Amino acid sequence: MNFDQIWELVEPIPGCYQMKEMELLTHTAQGCIRVLEIGCLAGKSTLGIALSMGSGDIVVIDPFLQGDCPTAERLHRSMKKGNVSYKVMEIDSHLVSAQDIGSFDMSHIDGDHTHEGVLADLNLCASVTDTIVCHDYQNQGLPGVTSGIDEFLNNQQWRISDKALSAVEIRKI
Repeated sequence: MNFDQIWELVEPIPGCYQMKEMELLTHTAQGCIRVLEIGCLAGKSTLGIALSMGSGDIVVIDPFLQGDCPTAERLHRSMKKGNVSYKVMEIDSHLVSAQDIGSFDMSHIDGDHTHEGVLADLNLCASVTDTIVCHDYQNQGLPGVTSGIDEFLNNQQWRISDKALSAVEIRKI
């Protein structure tokens, strides 16, 4: 499936991913067999990843908090558009260990937007993959994302390999 077809399916789903950011995310997911996603809102990024993979498995970690946050049901409705395999862990990502989830070809982080939360998610993902895509980097309204990513990059053997608006691809050196 080409990107225009993917965008046509994911664009109507609620979420903050813009076209250029989705293009980076789906390009990174091409050829992956197993992807970890932390934070999915209503499934816009999840479906984009799944459609670009073609086949394989996605593990989604999201606590689906009550209130204004969408529920797992919205994710399930979105994923019906793609007819792809996925597993949902309705839990805070900070309670998950690498032993709980195994290894992945790629991780996508768009969950906890605090400095501590982003750093914890990056450290979890760094223990299970060599490629991470993060959303909301350099988003002035979410400074914790940028400071968490910057701290991770300063203390780890990782670098930003691609960027589109507020989406960044980070790879192990």
